Amino acid sequence: MRPDPRRLIEHLDRARSARRWDRLTTQIGSMPLSRLRGVLNEARTLRTRLTVIIAAGEARLDWGRPDAAPPDLPAGTDWGWRPLCLTSRISPDGVAAPASGTRLGSEVAVWHDCSHRALILRQIRRDRAADRPPFALQLETLGFSGSFLSLASTCRPGPSSRRRAAKNTGSRRPRQSREPCRNRAPRHSRA
Repeated sequence: MRPDPRRLIEHLDRARSARRWDRLTTQIGSMPLSRLRGVLNEARTLRTRLTVIIAAGEARLDWGRPDAAPPDLPAGTDWGWRPLCLTSRISPDGVAAPASGTRLGSEVAVWHDCSHRALILRQIRRDRAADRPPFALQLETLGFSGSFLSLASTCRPGPSSRRRAAKNTGSRRPRQSREPCRNRAPRHSRA
């Protein structure tokens, strides 16, 4: 069986990137500060992306265990989603006295108007095997004096936004989605 050339190129590209980061690691002590700032920004961006990949992969492996059940979905549901902070370990796993807009992981942010920032937000592991999802968020308020407190999650796109629209040629009608008509413009009939 012949090796896939795309996989070989990807492997060589990852190996070259690893050698570059190894070389940068040895150069940190003598690097000019202006270049060091750029390298640190690039490293932080890479770390964020790698954290997402690791968390998603670990979550998939956890759900792939024989004793792990898929998430309970309501009848008629086509797909389900939970933020990574509920399905796998994230880093950092907690923040104390967060400013408004501080993110926990890549998908959850806490918003508030408390001047003292008397909050602790952290991820905890749920103890029982029957608990779904395996992780939870715990929010402690210590004399909260603000007027609002909100946790916001970034949602990944659902299946309908990833589907390509069917081409409407001749008298054929476009294929209709089986998903609810959320955020969809009304359809107009042809005359």
